[in-house]
Parts: sequence; structure tokens; C-alpha cells
Amino acid sequence: MFKLLSEIITEILFPSFCPICQEKVGSRGAWCPECLSISTQNLQITNTELKYLDGCLILCHYQDGVNKIIKGIKYYNQLKYSENVFWLLQNLHVIDNCREIDMVVPVPLHSKRLQERGYNQTEKMYKKWAMQHNLAWDEGLKRIRETQPQYQLKIKERKENLKNAFAVKDDFIINGKNILLVDDIYTTGTTLEECAKVLKKAGAEKIFALALAINI
Repeated sequence: MFKLLSEIITEILFPSFCPICQEKVGSRGAWCPECLSISTQNLQITNTELKYLDGCLILCHYQDGVNKIIKGIKYYNQLKYSENVFWLLQNLHVIDNCREIDMVVPVPLHSKRLQERGYNQTEKMYKKWAMQHNLAWDEGLKRIRETQPQYQLKIKERKENLKNAFAVKDDFIINGKNILLVDDIYTTGTTLEECAKVLKKAGAEKIFALALAINI
């Protein structure tokens, strides 16, 4: 009761706004119905388009303000947008697609990039949601060499850029496990596919992916 009262008082003093259009909304992290309808898509990338992934779910278009959320978290330390991602994951019932999942694994940053940024944006987007649903969060992948930003490259260059860029940590036990890979943006799927390849070679059973937005 006291928690509910505190939330009501907080909402009165510090009202919440839709991250896309800035219209006032009823709860922290919420999107207004119109922006939710326009921005989200629940796109399934099928197995015929994937080599190592067993499936991929993408929630939004990389536009209509969704790009503002991702860039805000990724480049400008605007971690307030993490609440909007959490709300979206909850309200789109993403957990319904994760009944087979044993653990959630974020696409890793190189140690140099992680030091510069101070955090992995993918952790800020998904870890709270994973914990909410008792999904094990394991940062068992590592990026073993520095790579160029993918958006600067053509499709063939993307594959070469990420070749042998990832490895499984020595203490990461995944034999026979079903894993959900999470990332911020899906463009060609090269990053997620390369991560999935490494995980399957290490013994993972099935690899599914989840991305906040698609940018093609």
C-alpha cells in the first residue's frame, strides 16, 4: 500500500510522458497508445533467412522516435529511456516468446568501448526485464577484438568485420542450453548470427534473438 501511495505521489509531482511524442501518460515508462501502435511491429525473422539463429523477434521500426531512445541510451547516458524499453517489453508480452529459454545473453562490447561508455547499452535495455521474469542473465560472450561500427559498412564488409570477433568465456557453461541473444538494432543480422555461431560451436542447443528495432 505504501509503495502504491509513493508511486501515485511521484506521478503527481513528476508526471510521465510518452518517449516518442511527449504526450502525458499514466505510468512511468509508458508509451501512448498511438505511438505504441505506429512504432511497434513484432516482426519475426524466419529460419529460412537465418543460418545459426533459430528465430529472431524484432519489436520496432528504427524511426518514429525509437531511434531517439536507442541513441539516448547508447551514446548520451540517457538511461531514463531504459524504463521505456522495460515497459515495452512487458506490454508486448515478449516473455510469451521465451518459454524455452534457459538464459539471456547480451551482445558484448569490446573492453575498450565498454570502458569509454561505462556500460553495455544492451544490459540497460534488457537485464531488468530478464530478472523480472527469472531468466538467468549471463554475460558469457566476449568480444575479443575491436571492430568497426557496422553501420559504416556494406553487407560483405560487415561479415568480414565481425569474423572471429567473439568468443565464449572459459567459465560459461552452455552445453545443451537454449539461449536468447539480445541486441539493440537488427540491420542485416550479421552481429547476431556471428554470436549465434560461436555459441552453437560451444554446445548451445538453440539460439533465439531479440532486438529492439530493425534498421534496413
